[in-house]
Amino acid sequence: MLHSKIFTIGTVAFLVFFTTLIPTNSESQWTPLKRGSDNMHVLGHLPLGPALNVADMDVEQELSRPYAYVARMTYGGVGVKGMDII
Repeated sequence: MLHSKIFTIGTVAFLVFFTTLIPTNSESQWTPLKRGSDNMHVLGHLPLGPALNVADMDVEQELSRPYAYVARMTYGGVGVKGMDII
């Protein structure tokens, strides 16, 4: 019992000490009011079918190929299988 209390107090002291040493930059930190990324902006939304229809998504990294590849699946017998290139 005594060892568990000492361990708990030591763990809390360790966490408090090291979390105060972590530098924080309030400009780059995510908040509920400032979501997303500074270098990407939402241009619009494209509905791709019923709920749970999108399986995976990949965005091309090269500027000469500005494409997003979206894999689609059927869930519960609803939807279309395949891949969309947007």
